[in-house]
Amino acid sequence: DWRWLVSVARRLAEVVQHVHALGHIIGDLNPNNVLVHADGRVVLVDCDSYQIRFRGMLHPCAVAMPEFCPPELHGAPLSTTARTRNHDYFSLATLIFHTLILGRHPFAAVKTSAAEPASLTEQIAKLAYGYASGAPDNTPDAAVFNQLPKPLQRAFHDAFRSEHKRPTARGWVDALVQLERQLVACPQEPA
Repeated sequence: DWRWLVSVARRLAEVVQHVHALGHIIGDLNPNNVLVHADGRVVLVDCDSYQIRFRGMLHPCAVAMPEFCPPELHGAPLSTTARTRNHDYFSLATLIFHTLILGRHPFAAVKTSAAEPASLTEQIAKLAYGYASGAPDNTPDAAVFNQLPKPLQRAFHDAFRSEHKRPTARGWVDALVQLERQLVACPQEPA
């Protein structure tokens, strides 16, 4: 149900916060590297792609799924590029959006022309976040997005419109805890 999805999103943010506290960067944070147990526990897998500093030496993350990679890394030589927490914050925001908006990618709502929709990576490169000013009624899953509290909508806006304003993993934890506290089950449809 919705409460479970919010809890999973919060736990994902907590796991990312924990990895960062250990001084590491995940680098290739995407749905294929996240397992969610039936009880809502979140586990990261495929950890051989982390960026690690050990004894003063940087071991970079040489891979990334383009659909979850921040725009500033598109086209960068990943095998030699030092990643930052801020790069993980973009991927984390994308996964949280994906979780809360029923599998929808935040950049999937915009079409650049009637003839040919742009790819997700093109949309990300242009910062063409489809829900930037609220979800238009014809946007897929607009009703779900528009029901999110305004601070959470703004957090997504910040994450996807400016590399300098992305919420931290801790910021997402706080926002999602607040959302969990506000949830009330619908008497007609508990999910």
